[in-house]
Amino acid sequence: MDTFERICDIIRNAMGFDENISFTEEMTFGEMELDSLDVVDCIMSVEEEFDIAIKDEELQTVSTLGELVEIVKVKTGM
Repeated sequence: MDTFERICDIIRNAMGFDENISFTEEMTFGEMELDSLDVVDCIMSVEEEFDIAIKDEELQTVSTLGELVEIVKVKTGM
């Protein structure tokens, strides 16, 4: 499973979404109907799953799922 799919699974599980819901890398958190607290929960789950820390400053530039994936790839060397 690639990084994008792993992150999608994390979001589905953290938010209780149906496993058949699909996401695209261009989707914003707003389009996924996540509020700011939901986003924090998802980011914390991603950090735990990948054993990384994402700084608040890095998150300020993230508006799409694809941008989050890129940060994770850089931090994990994937």
